Amino acid sequence: MIMLTDAEQAFADSPAGQNAIAFARESHRLREAHRGDRARPWTDADEATAIRTVSTRAARASVGTVADAANLPVLRAQAEAAYASFDHNAWRKAG
Repeated sequence: MIMLTDAEQAFADSPAGQNAIAFARESHRLREAHRGDRARPWTDADEATAIRTVSTRAARASVGTVADAANLPVLRAQAEAAYASFDHNAWRKAG
């Protein structure tokens, strides 16, 4: 039996975790289908890897979102300044 952290176990028990496990299991089945009787079976280690991969990606994505949300006013001001300084008629003057 593979040991999971409490956060990983909570994710695995959630609907999103169950969906991720089902997707990984089906992907494994399709990837191994051409081997016929020699196909490697789905294991607990495969399930743990799927849980860890998806939960880590979700955590990493949320950290980036929080950091971007904190800097949103600065990023918006920089974007507006860049837009204001852009010459929209430059293509007409180039020739």
